Amino acid sequence: MDDKSLLSPFSQRYSQAKCRLQEQTLSRIESVETVLNFHTLPRVNNACLAVDRKKEVVGGGHRSIPRPFRTLLKWPTELLDVEITTRRSSHPEQVAGKIRTVALTNFDTERLQIILENGIPVVSNQVQHSIVDMRPQQKMAELCQLTGVKLITYGTVMGGLLSEKFLDTHLSIPFAGPPLNTPSLQKYKRMVDAWGGWSLFQTLLQTLKKVASKHGVSIPTVAVKYILDQTAVAGSMVVVRLGLSEHIQDTNAIFSLVLDEEDVSSILEVSRRGKDLLRVIGDCGDEYRRA
Repeated sequence: MDDKSLLSPFSQRYSQAKCRLQEQTLSRIESVETVLNFHTLPRVNNACLAVDRKKEVVGGGHRSIPRPFRTLLKWPTELLDVEITTRRSSHPEQVAGKIRTVALTNFDTERLQIILENGIPVVSNQVQHSIVDMRPQQKMAELCQLTGVKLITYGTVMGGLLSEKFLDTHLSIPFAGPPLNTPSLQKYKRMVDAWGGWSLFQTLLQTLKKVASKHGVSIPTVAVKYILDQTAVAGSMVVVRLGLSEHIQDTNAIFSLVLDEEDVSSILEVSRRGKDLLRVIGDCGDEYRRA
């Protein structure tokens, strides 16, 4: 499969918009002791900064932060190499304490290692990670274990594909299944196609349903718990739409669910039948960088 076929026009427009945002954001950075300089190459990643309360947000237009250590500012970056540039500010008192924490999004293993080797205290990397997409466990998890960086996952329920809604459905037959009516569903359907196709995905859903029924929970609950139990994973983001799909009960059930050895083995057996997405697509975030 052509890697570019995994990217919808929406994703391509999104990448272009992120590049424009990068130019606008980096132009606003002033009087910062340590700045990340990213060489301009056809690679797209994100960097996040957690900033203190009542401090000007570096690279942003906000002037007040309601709580310390809770606001993440992120901008897209295009990089292959990372150059750490130290600047001396004419007003050091304005710089002190401004940057609390650096977090990353969609950095692959190679570039995560580069930024760590340059002494940047990264606390987490936000990556796509699901039972279908196990790429973070193949290379990045080992680096994270060695360095203490935590993984925050997204796409863990694949925009809703990993749910009862799509169990026993035939998307190849017009109007025979739920519509893929969001960019997220369309994106993760392409991931399913790259991994092993809809038939194998149905086998995965059936396996997850058996595990879910055994524990009295839903398929999404099992899917998220399985990923939370993986090496270096500290948290998972589940997108909600207030009044439409809040997932409160499913989310609460994650914390009491314990998957036993039989559960894990049955899920792993199906997962391993799929293609190696690291070979098909590349490392974490490569599907965006190749746009």
